[in-house]
Amino acid sequence: VNKVGFMGFVQPFSDAMKLLMKKAFNLNKSNSLIYFFSPFFNFFIVSFVVVLIPYKSLNEYFFYGILLFFCCLSLNVYSVIMMSWSSNSKYTYLGAIRVIIQLISYEISMMVFVLSMSLLLNNLSFMFYEKYQMYMWLMELFLMVGFILFM
Repeated sequence: VNKVGFMGFVQPFSDAMKLLMKKAFNLNKSNSLIYFFSPFFNFFIVSFVVVLIPYKSLNEYFFYGILLFFCCLSLNVYSVIMMSWSSNSKYTYLGAIRVIIQLISYEISMMVFVLSMSLLLNNLSFMFYEKYQMYMWLMELFLMVGFILFM
C-alpha cells in the first residue's frame, strides 16, 4: 500500500496534519504575534482572489477585476517581509529577499502578458476575457509568439 494514497491525493492532507500536530516551538528573540499571523494574512489575501472569478449566474461584475487581482497578488510580498522581519534572523531575512525577488519577477512577466491581452480587448474585466475567449481563442498563441520575439 502506498503511503501517499491513490495518486498522491492524500499527501497534502497528511502534510497538513503533520504540520498541525507538531510541537510548537518558542521563538525567544522574535515578535511571535506577527510571525504567527503573517501566514494567515497571506492566506486571506490569496483566498480573496477567488471572489474575482466570474460566474455565469452573476449579472453584475467588477470592471477593474484584473487590476484588483494584481494588487492582491502583490500584497503577498508583505506577508513574507513581515514573517522574515519578525523572526529576527539574518538568514531568514536573506531567504525572504530571494523569495520576494522571485515573486516580483513572476508578477512582472504575468502582468506584461495579461495587460497586453487587456490592451487588445480594451477592457480590464475577467468577464470580458471569458466572453472574448469564445471567439478569439487563438489570440493567446499570437501573444506568446509576440512575447518571444520581443524578448
